[in-house]
Amino acid sequence: MLKTSGCPGGPVLHHLTEMPAAERLRLHGCGRVSPTDPVVSGARWTARFRFEIGATSIPVGGRLRVVWTWPLDWGNLQTDDPKGAGYLDVAASRAGVRLRATYGFRGDLIPWNHQMEMEVIEGCLEAGDHADFICGAGSCAELGWRAPTFAVADAEFLFLINPEGQDQWLQLPPVPAIAIVAGEPARAVIVAPSEGVPGEDLLVTVRVEDAWGNPLRTGPEPELTALSGKSQSHSTLRPANGQPAWHFDVSFAAPGTQVLQVSLPGTGIQAVSNPIRIDTRYPRHRLFWGDVHAGQGELGCGIGSIPHHFDFLRHVAGLQFATHQANDHHITLDMWQLLRQQSLAANDDGTFVAWLGCEWSAYTPAGGDRNVIYHDDEPRLRRSGRFFTEDVADPEPDLETATEFLAAMKDENVLINMHAGGRPTNLNFHEPKIERLAEIHSTHGTSEWFFLDALARGYRVGVTAGTDGVVGRPGADHPGSRLIRNVRSGITAVYAEELTRESLYEALQARRTYATTGERMLLHVTVDGQPMGSEHDTAGEPLIELSVEGTQAIERVDLLCGTQVISSWSIAPAAGERLRLLWGGTESCGSAPAQRAFWDGELTLQGGSVQHFETVGFCSPNDTVRALTPGHLQWTSVTAGNRMGLLLDLEADDKTVGRFRSGPVEFDFRLAQITRAPLVVDAGGFSRHVILSRAPDPDGPRRVELSFRDTRPATGSCPYWVRVVQIDQHQAWSSPVYVTRS
Repeated sequence: MLKTSGCPGGPVLHHLTEMPAAERLRLHGCGRVSPTDPVVSGARWTARFRFEIGATSIPVGGRLRVVWTWPLDWGNLQTDDPKGAGYLDVAASRAGVRLRATYGFRGDLIPWNHQMEMEVIEGCLEAGDHADFICGAGSCAELGWRAPTFAVADAEFLFLINPEGQDQWLQLPPVPAIAIVAGEPARAVIVAPSEGVPGEDLLVTVRVEDAWGNPLRTGPEPELTALSGKSQSHSTLRPANGQPAWHFDVSFAAPGTQVLQVSLPGTGIQAVSNPIRIDTRYPRHRLFWGDVHAGQGELGCGIGSIPHHFDFLRHVAGLQFATHQANDHHITLDMWQLLRQQSLAANDDGTFVAWLGCEWSAYTPAGGDRNVIYHDDEPRLRRSGRFFTEDVADPEPDLETATEFLAAMKDENVLINMHAGGRPTNLNFHEPKIERLAEIHSTHGTSEWFFLDALARGYRVGVTAGTDGVVGRPGADHPGSRLIRNVRSGITAVYAEELTRESLYEALQARRTYATTGERMLLHVTVDGQPMGSEHDTAGEPLIELSVEGTQAIERVDLLCGTQVISSWSIAPAAGERLRLLWGGTESCGSAPAQRAFWDGELTLQGGSVQHFETVGFCSPNDTVRALTPGHLQWTSVTAGNRMGLLLDLEADDKTVGRFRSGPVEFDFRLAQITRAPLVVDAGGFSRHVILSRAPDPDGPRRVELSFRDTRPATGSCPYWVRVVQIDQHQAWSSPVYVTRS
């Protein structure tokens, strides 16, 4: 049973779970929230949080808090401007009591990082008194407190008191939670298996999302059609096992690459599927999609149960394998036993594969986060530390450094995925026997710098992408308000013989993987016929062969040897007079806050005007653009290794002068420069940049086959791998083929 929690050496939260409920209420009082009606994601509202004081008085210096877990991205609160958005006010029922209110995001009671606090600075709160927080107490509803951007059945608040004003907090009895519900439909998403054979029923998943990426449970039934001729033989619609999605059983009569379209009647919303390759028989290694770093739920520091986690991955995100990766310092022994049972129950060989997993979570100097994937059930939990105390002692000692942890685990039947998340993996520590995978993209950002660092050190790792989410949308997550995350989730493709735990585990261990920023591109890379992830010796000149089929036109394919680009192919040609303005990159290496680059800015034209514009790569409602005048665009935007920007139809000539102004960089340009070659401007940070060029053809090739023979006089290790960029700025990366040249 959980008794206390809190960061070691910091304030302690006493949960008082052993105190009889009546005595707890009499002695410490209770809390109340109003209203309790469901709130639409991202909406503005006004809420009152009331403390009803018990027998324990709160004198001068005493403090009261309402706290919530860090995934819940309620809007920021402020105490300076009563007429401004998110105003936080406080009030006491007893005359003569004065209170001082504060609000903080990264508070000192992990994982209840968000906290609003009132301190008694005059008088004393006595039994029977009440004290209120009023959130969003501004002059109109539009200036209220913004609700979380993700749907959750029970957004929970904890009421805490601290009568002595020290570092010991007492939790009041639980209060009813608030339901956050999805908004209006904004888009549809359709995903399908990448491979099949004629006549086979394939499971196609359709979900409808609101602007923040929340799947809706209500609305018209979607309609499915084939875009690739009359090859579809039948489709059957059914609900997705009680989840907010729809499933179609679809079969195709003939071989070929197939694409499906879904329409939502009465809304004008349509979406197109990933390419589906139908062949007369399956290849030896089939293509499966999943997430080895799908994040964590309420067993950890996230939202949602373990069954919800795996059900969402399978039935809503449409993935075929996954783990649950809770930070180990949040997991009690009881939680670990439950996680073992429910991970095993979620596995369904042939349909969906679930492994037991947990994230070893030391701070980066001691080793950093590492995703542990267990081949077998494991009753022991090897933790980096713990932010709680339990009523039963754990016989397993904590492994507080990567040196201890890797030494203890290297002979276990486990795989480790190194990642650039909350506490980026410290690559100074490495055990090649079990550390076979490294992450290049998650909701933290597109962290190519992390994978390049691993290759520069000579590590032989396969590439992965995932979610690392905490808001109950594993495999299909969005950045929301960007309070804790930056971009949409990625996924990992694995070439395995069959959809079983044993076969997929072998494929991950063999590094037969590639990663994408979320789109299900088809990517196949070999070197001298050897597959991704393999090791190969040669005295000759290696032949690299690749094929890629995208979900949009392919803009560029890069071939790298280690950290060096040795060949690059521009695929989608420039089309017409339309221009494209892109900005992107990373502020610095690290977790989501470190990677976040702010691009709020503007484009002005002298001697020209913008007739029409479209966005590219925007991934949050907080990414916005508006035309102030025909020659003046203004935007808000954040990147984290990714790119976003605008397609521009201009009325201009070679004498037109443009000015780009943003926090990272300012520069002027003439349109004559752009017609000759792309303009690339370094914008500082770690990899910030701006690119202005003619726009690529949206009807350019979606499928290409390329080859390259490396005639360089190189010797030693040559990890050959591929980067693919689509015109929508989605990317894919292959695992290297590790060639030793002599």
